[in-house]
Amino acid sequence: NQFVWVPVENPSEMYGRDENCKKWGKLYKFSSTGITPYDWTEQDGVMSITSATSSREPDVLTHVTYGDTDEKIVEMGISGVTTRTQFKTYLETEFNNMIASVERYGGFYIGRYETGNLSQAEVAVIKNNADLGSQTWHTMYNKSKGIAANSNVTTTMIWGCQWDAVMRWMWNQGGAKKTYTYDSTGKGNYSGSRVTTGSNPEYAVNNIYDMAGNVLEWTIQAAGSTNRIDRGGNFVNGMIVNGSDWPASSRSNGSLTINASIGCRLSLYI
Repeated sequence: NQFVWVPVENPSEMYGRDENCKKWGKLYKFSSTGITPYDWTEQDGVMSITSATSSREPDVLTHVTYGDTDEKIVEMGISGVTTRTQFKTYLETEFNNMIASVERYGGFYIGRYETGNLSQAEVAVIKNNADLGSQTWHTMYNKSKGIAANSNVTTTMIWGCQWDAVMRWMWNQGGAKKTYTYDSTGKGNYSGSRVTTGSNPEYAVNNIYDMAGNVLEWTIQAAGSTNRIDRGGNFVNGMIVNGSDWPASSRSNGSLTINASIGCRLSLYI
């Protein structure tokens, strides 16, 4: 499995605290003119989510059928987590641990490739893998926890604020890397057919492949009561979906069900 180190100079750009001191992820929009907050504001050090039912992390999906139901949570098999309330606490703890690691070490690792072997017992972050989609969000989330090399590291599906930290890192480097965040033309697979991981060296930026195009990549970021946010555009309908309309930083709402065009990407932290 291959991962790339993502430096984070200012961890406070990744999260804020609300009036109750709860940590929330900070999400952003990227353009040629700047980086602006997405669905949040901050004043005097207090962060507010624009809409508690809109995009936010960490949080659960509350829909009785299509959200984080107790049945789906039990199926994930997380020790001691069998209800939506417990899963919410679990996500909040995981988020806080990730942020603490970023603050201590100055960054985190991201999967060099889209997550492969999704239909197998153990996923893989390797080149030339074609097993990239057709699993539910809960299955992908569960399998993302299974490849940590030892108890000193944690692997997980990527958080939205981590995805945007990668985009910020690239945007701040300027030139073609900056452009990639808001216009990924020629830098991703929008051909109408899915390809294997790392298939084209032109699709790599800072040694990270396929953040634009190929499969959409689920994050842990919640949206409404039924969806999680997926990022990066995809291979489907290449005449409509393209690198300028759906660049590496783009986001869309994805239901938690099986979809051949939706995969995920892992992060790793110490």
